Amino acid sequence: MSLDRLSDELKGKLAIKAITASVEITVRDRVCTVSTALGAVVVTMPSISESAGMFFSFTIIVAGGLNLTFIDNNNDSHSSTEMQALTIEDAGDAVVLYSDGFNWHVIANYEAD
Repeated sequence: MSLDRLSDELKGKLAIKAITASVEITVRDRVCTVSTALGAVVVTMPSISESAGMFFSFTIIVAGGLNLTFIDNNNDSHSSTEMQALTIEDAGDAVVLYSDGFNWHVIANYEAD
């Protein structure tokens, strides 16, 4: 299979979602860039069971001095304490979250210098 054909098949499956305001994401929104230039952003994660086995990454590309925070969809995880305290705020900051079907886990939390 040619690289061009593979690229065509993956379009829409690996799309990067640009977030500029609070939003509830879906399981298809697994790679996200975030701008807080217009205000603080709250990302509501998809259902924990629907997201089982999936990784979700978020990178702030434009920071407006406000926070990006995450909330559990309907508080459906058994213990989402890792995510309750999760906030990133500066351009270049990034986080990777993982769902095991029971809980959200912070796999990486990168703070830019």
